[in-house]
Amino acid sequence: MPFVPEPITPSAEHRGEAAAVEPSPSPARTPDDPGEHARTARHCAGEGRLGEALEWCAKAIAADRLDPAHYYLLAAIQQEQGQLDTAAQSLARALYLDADFALAHFALGNLRLSQGRRRDAERHFANALAVLRARAQDEILPEADGLTVGRLAEIIASVRAIQPRAAA
Repeated sequence: MPFVPEPITPSAEHRGEAAAVEPSPSPARTPDDPGEHARTARHCAGEGRLGEALEWCAKAIAADRLDPAHYYLLAAIQQEQGQLDTAAQSLARALYLDADFALAHFALGNLRLSQGRRRDAERHFANALAVLRARAQDEILPEADGLTVGRLAEIIASVRAIQPRAAA
């Protein structure tokens, strides 16, 4: 049977109509794809829909409990909601799954710094730097939107430099 192409119909935009806005898929209708769930969670969080972002993140974790990136994302959402202790627990889970997750060490260091826990923050910053030293400076870090190893090391050094020194 010969191939017969489908007729081409103009899109709504080309007909001068407003294009329909697609609603974000509901967690119940989407297949169990943890990567897609995490992308949707990031999208929702970026739009300020934090409750919905938490739902998607929970779906990502349920589909793949061993991916530390899901817990890192969960922590970012929780932190945005002001749930600092819960965010710290999520970051600790991410680090339990991947002790070399430099960005999670850095995030936990910043979180502890915001809580006034300088010693804990310093420990996490030191752990992040130790992980970063073993990698190429121009390597792009996972989950970091293009941030390189070298740039994160510079940021950590700057954060450490502006912190008051503890009395000896």
